[in-house]
Amino acid sequence: MGYLKNKIITVLLFLLPLVSYGQWSYTFTDPCTLNQQTIQMGSSDEIALNYFGNVQTFTQPDFTDGTFDAWMNLVTQANSANPCQGVTQVITNNTNAIIVQNTITVITNIMSVLGGDMLPQALSSSGVPVAEAIDNATKKEKKKKKKKKSDEQSSSSNNESGSSNNESSSSSSESGSSDNKNNENSSSGTSSGQSSGSGSSETSSGQGNTGGSGTSTGGAETATEEESKEGALTMSLANSVSNAIDGGEADNKNRGSLIASGDIVVIDNQDNSNGRQVKVVGSITSANTKKSRVQGALFTYTTVTNDFSLTFYKSWINPNRTFNLVGANTTMTNWKENHLNTTTALESFKFGKKKYTGMIGANFTIGKLGKRELQNLSAVGGVHRNFRVTPKITTSALILGVYSPFTQYYEGQWWDPGLLIVPFSSWDIQITKTFKYNISFTGVWQSGGNALNYQVLTGGKIRF
Repeated sequence: MGYLKNKIITVLLFLLPLVSYGQWSYTFTDPCTLNQQTIQMGSSDEIALNYFGNVQTFTQPDFTDGTFDAWMNLVTQANSANPCQGVTQVITNNTNAIIVQNTITVITNIMSVLGGDMLPQALSSSGVPVAEAIDNATKKEKKKKKKKKSDEQSSSSNNESGSSNNESSSSSSESGSSDNKNNENSSSGTSSGQSSGSGSSETSSGQGNTGGSGTSTGGAETATEEESKEGALTMSLANSVSNAIDGGEADNKNRGSLIASGDIVVIDNQDNSNGRQVKVVGSITSANTKKSRVQGALFTYTTVTNDFSLTFYKSWINPNRTFNLVGANTTMTNWKENHLNTTTALESFKFGKKKYTGMIGANFTIGKLGKRELQNLSAVGGVHRNFRVTPKITTSALILGVYSPFTQYYEGQWWDPGLLIVPFSSWDIQITKTFKYNISFTGVWQSGGNALNYQVLTGGKIRF
């Protein structure tokens, strides 16, 4: 510590001759991040220095009259046990704030492609998943169709048997009539006439068979009609599933499988470290036909700090549609000293008569800030619920809590950084059948009640 103090004072003494020229520069090494910082200072300016996480403003005379020395000794004594504790907490909070904001964006993207929730909303009246309800309905219709065909075949068989008996009786009657006539008239001409009559009768029988064939054709047409009805029922159910998933549009069959979004976020930092920032967010999310797998990619860029992040995410919905496991991996960098990678696992589930969605998960971050390594483990939990205000306006409320039980940075392990609370309110306004305008409000609060930042997000979502 004494070496660092002497080094800073030596640098200051070396720069003092430049004061006569009206401006001089001050270069120092941050003891926590090990990054060098150079500040240009005029004779009448003030300079703000960060030493072990403590910020103080000095004028040029403060470096010569001992004010700076006294302040540095005081800060050193106060932080002798863990000199970078304050810096570590700031870094942990900033890192967790970025992670949780990306997590919220991933969650809202999955909700959008699933129709407004973390789990597909479409269920049968009995609470059975729709896919299962469709299968059950199809099976019932097939059974009905099979039974109807069996009844028709049985009825047709009875009719044919009765027709055969009638034909046999008619034949006997004709034979008896022929015998009587033969007894009365034994001429060959008359016999020939009877033979001709018999031929006429056969022709009539042939027509009867043709009629039977016509009946069979009618039965085939009826079966085709039933199949069409069955197909229509299945399609109707399938369409209702799709409509429910996508928010109820009547002409929607396959929409919601792919959504692209773009947003602009205004961030107002309350600690004045970075002032006001603008963040650009872009993402694309897709789902399979059964809505059991959702995947996507997300990128962000933030001004002032020049931070860029790229996130790949995927969710797995179990067959009963009661759980949704989300996995994500985020790479963050400022293109210079800071490079971080975060892996997220989040499980969502329904509770409270399926009105609310609970979420619980963990984040693990590893990387470098400046020349020092950072490892951070955080737990995240929250609850979500959505509402339909009008047919074209929907809103959702989400609140997440983030706690870091473990952070390794500088030296030692940091176990008590406090809890971050992140509320989120989103409003979707349907402009067309494929485009929605969105405006959202969020922020980050420490458990003590201090706000780290406020954020306003606005953008659009397009369905393909």
